[in-house]
Amino acid sequence: MEGAGHRRRWDNKAPAGTVLLLMCVFIHSLASMVCPPGDYATEKGICCNKCSPGFKLVEECHAAGQRSNCTPCPLGQYTDQMNYVFTCMSCKRCLASRNEVQVSACQSNQNTICQCKYGYYKSNIDSVSSQCLKCLPCGPNEMVKQACTTERNTVCTCKENYYRPVLIVNEDPLDNSSVKALPQSPVGEQEPPNLPDCVPLEIKVPDLIYTVLDLVPVLQVKQLVRTLGVRDIEIEQAEMDHRSCREAHYQMLRVWTERVLRAGEVGQGEMLHWPLMQELLDQLRKMHLEWAADELETKYGIQ
Repeated sequence: MEGAGHRRRWDNKAPAGTVLLLMCVFIHSLASMVCPPGDYATEKGICCNKCSPGFKLVEECHAAGQRSNCTPCPLGQYTDQMNYVFTCMSCKRCLASRNEVQVSACQSNQNTICQCKYGYYKSNIDSVSSQCLKCLPCGPNEMVKQACTTERNTVCTCKENYYRPVLIVNEDPLDNSSVKALPQSPVGEQEPPNLPDCVPLEIKVPDLIYTVLDLVPVLQVKQLVRTLGVRDIEIEQAEMDHRSCREAHYQMLRVWTERVLRAGEVGQGEMLHWPLMQELLDQLRKMHLEWAADELETKYGIQ
């Protein structure tokens, strides 16, 4: 009898458990339903066709093989993808107060296309919104690398023989020993507005030459100066005038630097022109002396 009572209680609960089981099976079947491309699965487990761009859904299909009832978006609204939404999206308005101009009017299958007016560029606020900002001119000792467009601010770079210092600070706020200036890349819209000014790139010629002589193997110095355009007669003259090999090599490199310096500028305080430094770095790498070029870039803060 007691066993029968237990069976009766189990039998009374059985229908509820069965319903739950059937619901789980139904939900799983909907989740695992795969409809053909361009269709979607309704809550009733039917594959219905989506509406085309420019249309919205009025009524879902009632059986397989039937078509959904779609209607065109009303004036001032649009959908730009295959969809099964009941409401179209409102068209965007280009606002003169935000320095926007209309490029293309809204259509049922495409939103209004706006762009920034001339002299302004689009700056993204986040992944979905943006604003039009005034194009910035290049500052003193700068030149335009890329002109401002509706999509990008002016890109400025330092003019020849100038660079923009960047402070590299040690993580320890009490230790200022590692603060130094390095050249910076061209400036565009992503840079902060309070950038340091471009300052002269000051590399003293004597200091550079002695550094090169310390880095380049003695047997490769003549090869280097030849690639830099120093003639054999000038190399021979330097060797005849100076018995010291190091001093002769120094004079060979002086011949190279003096070719682009104006008369009267030669002296202990003269500065190397940036094109000369770039030429030197290029030739060192062509001679497979990359490490020497890297050392020079590190010493003079060239990036």
